[in-house]
Amino acid sequence: MNILNNMSVNKKLMAGFALVLLLTAGLGITAYSQVTTMNNAVVALEHAEEVNTLIGEVRQQEKNYQLRGDQSAIDKNAELIAAVEHNLAAILPLATSEEKAIIADGETRIATYEAAFAELVKETGEMHAVEEECAAAARVIESSIKGATYLDAATMHALMLDLMVVRRDEKNFIMRGDEKSVSDMGAAISTLKAAIDASELTASDKSTIRAEVGAYQATFAELVKIEDQVHAYVATTGPLVTDGRAVKTRAEELAESAIARAEAAAASAKSAVVAFVVIAIVLGILIATVISKSITSPLNEVMIGANKIRDGDFGYEIKIDSKDELGDLARTFGEMKGNIQAIVGETERISREAAGGNLTVKPEIELKGDYNNLGNAVDGLVGVLSNAVTDSRNVGERVLATAQGISSAAEEMNAGMEQLASSSQQVAEGSQKLAELAQTTARDVEEVSSQIAQTSANASSSAEKGQNAVNETNEVQEAAQKTLDGLAQIQEGVAKTSETVSEMNTAIEKVGEMGEVITDVAGQTNMLGLNAAIEAARAGEAGRGFAVVADAVKNLAEKVKEAAGESGLAIDHIQESGENAIGATGTAVEEATQGGELLHVALEGITTVAGSIDEVNLMVQEIDSGAKNIAKVVKGVVVGMDEVASISEESASAAEESSAAVQQQTSAIEELTSETQVLTDVAQDMMNELGRFTVRE
Repeated sequence: MNILNNMSVNKKLMAGFALVLLLTAGLGITAYSQVTTMNNAVVALEHAEEVNTLIGEVRQQEKNYQLRGDQSAIDKNAELIAAVEHNLAAILPLATSEEKAIIADGETRIATYEAAFAELVKETGEMHAVEEECAAAARVIESSIKGATYLDAATMHALMLDLMVVRRDEKNFIMRGDEKSVSDMGAAISTLKAAIDASELTASDKSTIRAEVGAYQATFAELVKIEDQVHAYVATTGPLVTDGRAVKTRAEELAESAIARAEAAAASAKSAVVAFVVIAIVLGILIATVISKSITSPLNEVMIGANKIRDGDFGYEIKIDSKDELGDLARTFGEMKGNIQAIVGETERISREAAGGNLTVKPEIELKGDYNNLGNAVDGLVGVLSNAVTDSRNVGERVLATAQGISSAAEEMNAGMEQLASSSQQVAEGSQKLAELAQTTARDVEEVSSQIAQTSANASSSAEKGQNAVNETNEVQEAAQKTLDGLAQIQEGVAKTSETVSEMNTAIEKVGEMGEVITDVAGQTNMLGLNAAIEAARAGEAGRGFAVVADAVKNLAEKVKEAAGESGLAIDHIQESGENAIGATGTAVEEATQGGELLHVALEGITTVAGSIDEVNLMVQEIDSGAKNIAKVVKGVVVGMDEVASISEESASAAEESSAAVQQQTSAIEELTSETQVLTDVAQDMMNELGRFTVRE
């Protein structure tokens, strides 16, 4: 194990793979050798089977030659013998020593067979030549018999029959080659000779024919001799049969040997493969166990240390004494753990200071590489929080000042609304009184009209009633004048109210703009808080303090944003109410102006009535003549009084509507005051929360 501990991981893996490769190479070489052996055996088997087939065809051509005796059988036989020799030669390089001996014997046998077949062809040729000689000799005998002198036809016919028996036995021998045919031939020749001797032939003809028969008999004897030699070649014990069978047997032996060799090679290959596989498995498991243990044990140790660091435990010491890459990894990991521990401690210190309100804290350790970037990020995060707190303070001060300004403006608007409500109430009361006086005047004028009808009968009573009418007319004039004065005051108050509402809307618009500024500042503060939370999350455990501060800033910004949104809604409502109030006051001014004009008309009518009544008092004598005119004037006065009453009622209604609008405006201002107070409280809370932080200059 010490050797493995001192070896690098690369060398361990290379050594393990080298052993596996050696086993694989051994298995491959063995498998290749056995496959080559099996392939050679298969090739040898194919050639042996081919020899077996070819030798059968060779024997077939041998039979064909014996039957037909043509040249094609000889040529085909020579071609097949050459193929047999070629296949035997092809087996020779692939054969074992035993198989080579078989091949040598097979080659000898095929050579012997080839020589025997050549002799057979030669002897057969000679035999055919002798057969021709026999036929020629027989024809000579036939010619001599037919050409003999002093031979009668019967004797000639008898001699020809005997000669035909001889020729028949000759053909039988040629066809059968048996001893009986030879014996029959001898008997037939003896019979022929006896017939010749007993014939009436001359001594000379007898001598000639007997000599010719003797020559024929000698030629047949030669034919028998050659036939015996040919038969010796094709007999079962002859060289053609024995050598042909021997070659076939050798081919079968070669095939059997090739099959046995292939089976042995297959069995050997199977055994070798099984052995190599078993050795490879055992050795592979052993190598894998040793190497994996030498690698996984240090890795597990490093993993334990990493899990401890993950759980915040920096006290675990990694124990690895190997000098390979894993040992270097463990030592590097230990150094990294020390750096992380220092960074975590420094980050924890900065977080505690920041959580306690001290945002002027700075890193006190020197870091390298990306660790330095982390330190700068933590310092930047504290700086961002410091800037966020400073900006939030400024925003809080602006929000507080704005809320106070809105509250003051709301109080002034409330006072103006109360004054406007009071003026509207006075206008309503004056208009109501004017309507009542106009109704009273109308009733009085109607009474005057009734009295005028009786003027002719009682002038004194008419004068008295006329004086009453003058007095009442004067009162009406005074009431109308007061109504005009009240309408003027209403117009002035409504105009002031309109101006005040316009100023209030302008102030509300500014407040709305301040609300947008507050919303924007709250959004930026929320974004700063979110960024601070993200940086704290990146810092991990070390940024937990920053996360608390960032969350407080973000919640405060959200509260400010919600308050600003609610204030914006209240401001929008107030602006809408202000616009309604301006519209209502404009309508009130117009209606008051119209009422004033009508009152002027009515006042002029009342003045005319008063003059007419004076003339009645002065010119009682002319009552009869002017009664009709007075009646017409009185009717006009009644109509005017009705119009005055109607206008007064409309003025009172408009004043009441103006008063209601003022009440709505007052409610809106009170709601604005309440929302402004909420905004003031939120701003004050934010200022109090931010007051505990010490920020950087």
